[in-house]
Amino acid sequence: MRPHTLRLAYSLVLALAGAGVMLLVITYAATSGELTAEGGAILGMPWGIVTLVDVYVGLVLFSGWVLWREGSSLAAVAWIAAILTAGNLATCCYVLKAVMESRSDPDTFWMGRKHVA
Repeated sequence: MRPHTLRLAYSLVLALAGAGVMLLVITYAATSGELTAEGGAILGMPWGIVTLVDVYVGLVLFSGWVLWREGSSLAAVAWIAAILTAGNLATCCYVLKAVMESRSDPDTFWMGRKHVA
């Protein structure tokens, strides 16, 4: 197995694991927590604000990669909306999509249709 193929396989495993963990944690929070009360508590703490800003800066940067990779399309807009609402569950799903589309080619993974083999 070529090194880049192995790295993409690791990416696939990590994205699957990340999506699974995120789905479990989101389900737990949705069934056990109260978003309005707990969200207010988080926003009332300086480190809670830092954490939320940190997460959304990362999501916006990741969305930039999606927009560049997909181009100005309805698909890019849909993915970005999913990323900004579902967070890293959506980023894991997008990485899964990118790995599957790449067919073990790292340039295709990063650049999508822009890469001409």
